[in-house]
Amino acid sequence: MKKIKMKLAIMLVLSLFLLSNVQFISATSVSTNIHTWSDKKTVSACGDNYTYYLGYLSIYPGKFPDYKPKLEIKFYKHEKLVAPHNGHMVLAVDWEIKKDAFWYTDEVWEFYLTVGLDGPHNPPFLVSKSCTIHDKGDGHDDAGKGVLKANFNPKESSFFDSKSRKVFIDLSVKYDRSGCHRSKDSWEERTIYLENSRPNVPTIKGPSSLKLYEEGKFTACTTDPDGDDIRYQFSFGMDDTWSNCYWSDPYKSGQTITTTHYWPSYFRGKTVEARVRAKDTYLGEVSGWSDPVIIKISKAKVVQPYTTGGNHIIDRNLFQYIFRSTINNLFPNLQSSSLLYKLFK
Repeated sequence: MKKIKMKLAIMLVLSLFLLSNVQFISATSVSTNIHTWSDKKTVSACGDNYTYYLGYLSIYPGKFPDYKPKLEIKFYKHEKLVAPHNGHMVLAVDWEIKKDAFWYTDEVWEFYLTVGLDGPHNPPFLVSKSCTIHDKGDGHDDAGKGVLKANFNPKESSFFDSKSRKVFIDLSVKYDRSGCHRSKDSWEERTIYLENSRPNVPTIKGPSSLKLYEEGKFTACTTDPDGDDIRYQFSFGMDDTWSNCYWSDPYKSGQTITTTHYWPSYFRGKTVEARVRAKDTYLGEVSGWSDPVIIKISKAKVVQPYTTGGNHIIDRNLFQYIFRSTINNLFPNLQSSSLLYKLFK
């Protein structure tokens, strides 16, 4: 009888030893279908270049035998989320399975990262990334750590048309096993800033003197620090009276643009100016105005043409006749000394 009791005691001690040994080994083992924590280069909340760790998700199943799950969501703080001008920004979330409830073999752990524009759960979504891990059911502890990473390129998105955009970052975690379903969700509003530089102030060249109605040739050029295409806007005038032209078609950074302009009889003997500015085609950021070209308009005239678009020219006297006839028909009581008549004096 004593021998039997001794054998049972020895077996019990061995069983406890083996059990404790298995627990020790399994605690250091990680399921092959997840990334270990050591795969991450950093666990800080800071951005590495354009990689930003937004938060932390974890699941702890609780203690044996109750196994009451505890789900945790924590947001990291950032001064700014900056998207590079050319390339991707990386939005990442740390996740962790703290322990495996070895009593069960049907556990499922799920981690989610979503970035939306119109609310935490409303499309359209800029980023949607998830990770689902199933219990291997081999008696080992499937605890482990990893990272959810999602690439985002603002240039490929039609939703970014200004230098900043508010977004909704939604983090959620789910835990499932027999008879137990738990989930937790949390979100924060953040702002993504787009990295972009406005074009350099352009230079302009043109004549220093012109006759009335003489077409002057003006050239302009500038570069964009980011290499974006550029649109130009010329402006011609004097004092507080300026006439801004339409924005040009896009030109390559560093490419020269040419335009022409003439001044009518109102500017006889006056000094006028021409200037230009530029804006990029990425976010439409506008440069300052260039230093002006100063032009002296003489009292002499060239042939006084008016163009109807293209290269079609009509005689000034004919234009005056058509204009005044139209005004007389529309406004029969208008005096001939009015400003409208003086415009074509």
